[in-house]
Amino acid sequence: ATGSTVTARTGRGLDVMPDGKFRRDWVPDGVITGPQYFGINWPVIRYSDVLLMFAEADNELNNGPTAAAKSAFEQVRLRGYGGNASLIGTTPGTYNDFFNAIVKERALELGDEGIRKYDLLRWNLLGTKIAEAKATLDAMSTRQGPYNNLPQYMYYKNDTPALTWASSYYKPDPFSGTAPSGYTRVNWVRSNIGTTILTYYAISFTPNKSELLPIPQASLDANPELVQNPGY
Repeated sequence: ATGSTVTARTGRGLDVMPDGKFRRDWVPDGVITGPQYFGINWPVIRYSDVLLMFAEADNELNNGPTAAAKSAFEQVRLRGYGGNASLIGTTPGTYNDFFNAIVKERALELGDEGIRKYDLLRWNLLGTKIAEAKATLDAMSTRQGPYNNLPQYMYYKNDTPALTWASSYYKPDPFSGTAPSGYTRVNWVRSNIGTTILTYYAISFTPNKSELLPIPQASLDANPELVQNPGY
Protein backbone atom coordinates (compact mmCIF):
# COMPACT_ATOMS: atom_id res chain seq x y z
CA ALA A 1 0.00 0.00 0.00
CA THR A 2 1.08 3.60 -0.61
CA GLY A 3 3.12 4.91 2.28
CA SER A 4 3.46 1.51 3.97
CA THR A 5 6.77 0.31 5.34
CA VAL A 6 8.14 -3.15 4.59
CA THR A 7 10.15 -4.64 7.43
CA ALA A 8 13.33 -6.32 6.23
CA ARG A 9 14.13 -9.68 7.83
CA THR A 10 17.58 -10.46 9.15
CA GLY A 11 19.18 -13.83 9.82
CA ARG A 12 20.53 -15.05 13.14
CA GLY A 13 23.00 -17.69 14.21
CA LEU A 14 21.88 -20.87 15.96
CA ASP A 15 22.97 -19.62 19.36
CA VAL A 16 20.60 -16.63 19.22
CA MET A 17 17.73 -18.27 17.31
CA PRO A 18 14.50 -17.83 19.34
CA ASP A 19 12.05 -20.69 19.33
CA GLY A 20 8.26 -20.41 19.04
CA LYS A 21 6.06 -21.30 16.09
CA PHE A 22 3.90 -18.19 16.41
CA ARG A 23 6.35 -15.34 16.04
CA ARG A 24 5.60 -11.79 14.94
CA ASP A 25 8.67 -11.57 12.71
CA TRP A 26 7.36 -14.50 10.63
CA VAL A 27 4.03 -12.80 9.96
CA PRO A 28 3.62 -10.70 6.79
CA ASP A 29 3.34 -6.96 7.30
CA GLY A 30 -0.23 -5.70 7.56
CA VAL A 31 -1.73 -8.59 9.54
CA ILE A 32 -0.08 -7.91 12.90
CA THR A 33 -3.17 -6.97 14.90
CA GLY A 34 -5.01 -7.78 18.11
CA PRO A 35 -3.84 -8.38 21.67
CA GLN A 36 -1.17 -10.90 20.68
CA TYR A 37 0.05 -8.76 17.79
CA PHE A 38 0.21 -11.46 15.14
CA GLY A 39 -3.40 -11.77 13.97
CA ILE A 40 -3.49 -15.58 14.18
CA ASN A 41 -6.01 -17.55 16.23
CA TRP A 42 -4.24 -19.77 18.77
CA PRO A 43 -5.09 -23.44 18.16
CA VAL A 44 -6.67 -24.99 21.26
CA ILE A 45 -6.42 -28.49 19.86
CA ARG A 46 -5.47 -29.81 16.45
CA TYR A 47 -6.70 -32.91 14.63
CA SER A 48 -3.17 -34.26 14.43
CA ASP A 49 -3.01 -34.06 18.24
CA VAL A 50 -6.23 -36.08 18.47
CA LEU A 51 -4.86 -38.72 16.08
CA LEU A 52 -1.62 -39.06 18.04
CA MET A 53 -3.47 -39.21 21.37
CA PHE A 54 -5.64 -42.01 20.02
CA ALA A 55 -2.65 -43.91 18.67
CA GLU A 56 -0.83 -43.58 21.99
CA ALA A 57 -3.85 -44.71 24.03
CA ASP A 58 -4.48 -47.65 21.70
CA ASN A 59 -0.87 -48.77 22.08
CA GLU A 60 -1.15 -48.63 25.88
CA LEU A 61 -4.44 -50.49 26.02
CA ASN A 62 -3.39 -53.28 23.69
CA ASN A 63 0.32 -53.58 24.60
CA GLY A 64 1.10 -52.67 21.02
CA PRO A 65 -0.56 -50.75 18.20
CA THR A 66 -3.60 -52.05 16.39
CA ALA A 67 -4.19 -51.33 12.72
CA ALA A 68 -6.31 -48.33 13.75
CA ALA A 69 -3.46 -46.87 15.82
CA LYS A 70 -1.00 -47.31 12.98
CA SER A 71 -3.42 -45.66 10.57
CA ALA A 72 -3.86 -42.64 12.87
CA PHE A 73 -0.10 -42.31 13.29
CA GLU A 74 0.50 -42.59 9.55
CA GLN A 75 -2.09 -39.91 8.76
CA VAL A 76 0.02 -37.43 10.70
CA ARG A 77 3.25 -38.64 9.09
CA LEU A 78 1.70 -38.49 5.63
CA ARG A 79 0.61 -34.90 6.09
CA GLY A 80 4.09 -33.98 7.34
CA TYR A 81 5.60 -35.34 4.13
CA GLY A 82 3.15 -33.62 1.83
CA GLY A 83 1.18 -36.78 1.05
CA ASN A 84 4.20 -38.74 -0.20
CA ALA A 85 3.75 -42.18 1.37
CA SER A 86 7.17 -43.35 0.21
CA LEU A 87 8.83 -40.96 2.68
CA ILE A 88 7.04 -41.81 5.93
CA GLY A 89 8.99 -44.98 6.67
CA THR A 90 7.75 -48.20 8.26
CA THR A 91 5.46 -47.85 11.26
CA PRO A 92 6.70 -49.90 14.25
CA GLY A 93 4.56 -52.84 15.36
CA THR A 94 5.76 -53.45 18.93
CA TYR A 95 4.73 -51.56 22.07
CA ASN A 96 8.12 -49.98 22.89
CA ASP A 97 9.02 -49.06 19.33
CA PHE A 98 5.59 -47.57 18.65
CA PHE A 99 5.70 -45.61 21.92
CA ASN A 100 9.11 -44.16 21.00
CA ALA A 101 7.78 -43.26 17.55
CA ILE A 102 4.87 -41.40 19.18
CA VAL A 103 7.28 -39.52 21.48
CA LYS A 104 9.29 -38.37 18.47
CA GLU A 105 6.31 -37.60 16.25
CA ARG A 106 4.64 -35.43 18.87
CA ALA A 107 7.87 -33.43 19.11
CA LEU A 108 7.96 -32.95 15.33
CA GLU A 109 4.26 -32.28 14.79
CA LEU A 110 3.51 -30.19 17.87
CA GLY A 111 6.86 -28.48 18.42
CA ASP A 112 6.72 -24.96 19.90
CA GLU A 113 2.98 -25.22 20.58
CA GLY A 114 3.38 -25.16 24.35
CA ILE A 115 2.58 -28.78 25.20
CA ARG A 116 5.87 -30.67 24.97
CA LYS A 117 6.71 -30.23 28.65
CA TYR A 118 3.41 -31.79 29.68
CA ASP A 119 3.87 -34.71 27.30
CA LEU A 120 7.28 -35.38 28.82
CA LEU A 121 5.92 -35.07 32.35
CA ARG A 122 3.23 -37.70 31.86
CA TRP A 123 5.78 -40.03 30.24
CA ASN A 124 8.26 -39.32 33.08
CA LEU A 125 10.81 -38.33 30.45
CA LEU A 126 11.34 -34.64 31.21
CA GLY A 127 14.74 -35.02 32.87
CA THR A 128 15.90 -37.54 30.27
CA LYS A 129 14.95 -35.34 27.32
CA ILE A 130 16.49 -32.22 28.87
CA ALA A 131 19.80 -34.06 29.17
CA GLU A 132 19.50 -35.40 25.60
CA ALA A 133 18.75 -31.92 24.24
CA LYS A 134 21.80 -30.44 25.96
CA ALA A 135 24.05 -33.19 24.63
CA THR A 136 22.66 -32.75 21.12
CA LEU A 137 23.15 -28.98 21.14
CA ASP A 138 26.70 -29.39 22.38
CA ALA A 139 27.43 -31.91 19.58
CA MET A 140 25.92 -29.54 17.03
CA SER A 141 28.03 -26.63 18.25
CA THR A 142 31.25 -28.58 17.65
CA ARG A 143 29.86 -30.26 14.51
CA GLN A 144 30.30 -33.80 15.75
CA GLY A 145 28.62 -36.57 13.77
CA PRO A 146 25.89 -36.69 12.63
CA TYR A 147 26.18 -32.87 12.58
CA ASN A 148 29.58 -32.73 10.91
CA ASN A 149 28.11 -31.29 7.69
CA LEU A 150 26.42 -28.30 9.33
CA PRO A 151 27.65 -25.04 7.77
CA GLN A 152 29.82 -22.67 9.76
CA TYR A 153 28.11 -19.71 8.08
CA MET A 154 24.71 -18.97 6.53
CA TYR A 155 23.79 -16.11 4.17
CA TYR A 156 20.49 -14.24 4.19
CA LYS A 157 19.19 -12.00 1.41
CA ASN A 158 19.30 -8.28 2.11
CA ASP A 159 16.29 -5.97 2.34
CA THR A 160 13.52 -8.53 1.85
CA PRO A 161 10.23 -8.89 3.81
CA ALA A 162 10.67 -12.68 3.88
CA LEU A 163 13.79 -14.30 5.30
CA THR A 164 15.60 -15.99 2.41
CA TRP A 165 18.75 -18.07 2.84
CA ALA A 166 21.24 -18.69 0.04
CA SER A 167 22.42 -22.07 1.29
CA SER A 168 21.29 -25.20 3.11
CA TYR A 169 21.01 -25.62 6.88
CA TYR A 170 22.34 -29.16 6.57
CA LYS A 171 25.15 -29.07 4.00
CA PRO A 172 28.67 -27.59 4.05
CA ASP A 173 29.07 -23.92 3.21
CA PRO A 174 29.20 -23.60 -0.62
CA PHE A 175 30.56 -20.03 -0.45
CA SER A 176 33.61 -20.69 1.77
CA GLY A 177 32.80 -17.85 4.13
CA THR A 178 32.32 -15.11 1.51
CA ALA A 179 28.77 -13.82 1.19
CA PRO A 180 27.41 -13.79 -2.38
CA SER A 181 26.28 -10.47 -3.81
CA GLY A 182 23.11 -9.18 -2.16
CA TYR A 183 23.46 -11.40 0.92
CA THR A 184 24.83 -10.97 4.44
CA ARG A 185 26.84 -13.60 6.29
CA VAL A 186 25.98 -14.75 9.81
CA ASN A 187 27.88 -17.12 12.08
CA TRP A 188 25.53 -20.10 11.99
CA VAL A 189 27.22 -22.78 14.12
CA ARG A 190 29.30 -21.55 17.04
CA SER A 191 31.54 -23.76 19.14
CA ASN A 192 30.85 -21.87 22.37
CA ILE A 193 27.23 -22.98 22.83
CA GLY A 194 28.29 -25.34 25.59
CA THR A 195 29.74 -22.49 27.65
CA THR A 196 27.10 -19.86 26.82
CA ILE A 197 23.44 -20.64 26.17
CA LEU A 198 23.56 -24.19 27.55
CA THR A 199 24.52 -22.78 30.94
CA TYR A 200 21.03 -21.24 31.09
CA TYR A 201 18.96 -24.23 29.94
CA ALA A 202 16.83 -25.84 32.67
CA ILE A 203 19.37 -24.79 35.30
CA SER A 204 16.75 -24.98 38.08
CA PHE A 205 15.44 -28.41 37.09
CA THR A 206 15.86 -31.05 39.80
CA PRO A 207 14.81 -34.62 38.92
CA ASN A 208 11.99 -36.05 41.05
CA LYS A 209 11.12 -32.57 42.28
CA SER A 210 10.74 -30.05 39.48
CA GLU A 211 8.21 -32.17 37.61
CA LEU A 212 5.61 -30.84 40.07
CA LEU A 213 5.04 -27.35 41.45
CA PRO A 214 4.76 -26.81 45.21
CA ILE A 215 1.29 -26.81 46.70
CA PRO A 216 0.57 -23.29 48.00
CA GLN A 217 0.76 -22.93 51.77
CA ALA A 218 -2.76 -21.51 51.90
CA SER A 219 -4.07 -24.73 50.31
CA LEU A 220 -2.13 -26.85 52.81
CA ASP A 221 -3.51 -24.79 55.69
CA ALA A 222 -7.07 -25.10 54.38
CA ASN A 223 -6.85 -28.89 53.91
CA PRO A 224 -4.81 -30.79 56.53
CA GLU A 225 -5.09 -33.97 54.42
CA LEU A 226 -2.90 -32.50 51.69
CA VAL A 227 0.77 -33.45 51.68
CA GLN A 228 3.38 -31.16 50.11
CA ASN A 229 4.93 -32.40 46.86
CA PRO A 230 8.37 -34.05 47.18
CA GLY A 231 11.36 -31.75 47.54
CA TYR A 232 9.50 -28.67 48.79
